[in-house]
Formats: sequence, C-alpha cells, structure tokens
Amino acid sequence: MRFFGIRLQKPHTSVLYLLYHCFALLYVQHLFRLVNKRRTKRRKEEKRKKEDALPIYQAIHKSADLETHQDG
Repeated sequence: MRFFGIRLQKPHTSVLYLLYHCFALLYVQHLFRLVNKRRTKRRKEEKRKKEDALPIYQAIHKSADLETHQDG
C-alpha cells in the first residue's frame, strides 16, 4: 500500500495509516455537526415563524367565526 509516496509494509499497524483514519473520521464528524447545526437552526426559525403567526391566524379565525355567527 502506498501512502503519499511512502510504501507501507503493514498498513494496519502503521502510525500514518492510523493517523489518516483518525483525521478522516474527525472530518466526517465535523461535516455531520455542520449539517445538524444548520438543521437545528432552520427548525428553530420555522418554529419561531409559526409562533409569530399564531396570533394572526387565531385573530383571522375568530373574526371569521364572528361573521358566520352574525350571518346565521
């Protein structure tokens, strides 16, 4: 097996091989954290928008209910 031009006789015991895989795993973890952080931020924004819109939604339905009761 070749690693950056260095021939490794026993790749599973090589320090460079282990370091390479450790850094690869850390990088993958970092990417997952970034994705999860974006998802969490987006969910919080959506929740806040829904909470902000709830009083407006309730007011619209309340006025619609009042109109139907007055008509009927």
